[in-house]
Amino acid sequence: DPNLRIELLAAAEAEFARRGVDATRIDDIVARAHRSKGAFYQYFTSKEDIFRQLIEGLLARLGALVSRTLVTDEKHPPTRAEFLALWLQRDEDIFDFIWANRDLVRLILRGGYSVAFADLMDAFAKRTYHMILESLEWGKEHHVYRRDFHTHQVALMIAGAYDRLARELVDSDGNRPNLRHWCQEAQSFVL
Repeated sequence: DPNLRIELLAAAEAEFARRGVDATRIDDIVARAHRSKGAFYQYFTSKEDIFRQLIEGLLARLGALVSRTLVTDEKHPPTRAEFLALWLQRDEDIFDFIWANRDLVRLILRGGYSVAFADLMDAFAKRTYHMILESLEWGKEHHVYRRDFHTHQVALMIAGAYDRLARELVDSDGNRPNLRHWCQEAQSFVL
């Protein structure tokens, strides 16, 4: 059945979001997917394995958004206004993705309700910091930003602010917030 793995992943995601990794049992996952334990073990070795696969897939997709290059041609770099527009669009795409996947992102931000998975968020946070650092250094070099600030410290502060925004977003109830406004406010703060 070509849909078996997908059905099991979807069921696991729903159960993990509802119960957390530690409290979810394989029986819960297979019951939700209307499959057998044998079907589960065709693709996964444990509930931790399926959780890790869910998270790694999500972080890979999110990582592609976060690391999307704003400057594709160094010989013809964007103007300041173009650079800021590209940055704003990338941020909005990132937060839109977080909103669309908020249950799973919430699990990541909380370590999957299990300390065994805290390394996944730490690794992603480090990648985000390095992307911000590179953007700041490019911006200083091209006179988008002042040249007199310490890029390491500023990158840490920006990464922390974006982390808090992501946490606020996944914990918000109700309707999707105006993410463009959120991103404009974040960009204004950073600038």
